[in-house]
Amino acid sequence: MYSMRKQTHQGARMGRTVIDLDDEPLADVALVLGTSAKKETVNTALREVLEYRRQALALARLLRGDAEQ
Repeated sequence: MYSMRKQTHQGARMGRTVIDLDDEPLADVALVLGTSAKKETVNTALREVLEYRRQALALARLLRGDAEQ
């Protein structure tokens, strides 16, 4: 795997990583997300997974009664 980091024009850090992806699941995810480019599909999927995980953790805390107030 090859990895390199660079600074984007908006100040966000963007890494460049070369990986092998399964074409069929990638195409399925692109359809679900409504994306067309591989980079867009992967980045959108990563953001959505992170957001869903944060929401699930927040809900679990709320249900336990230990949510920050």
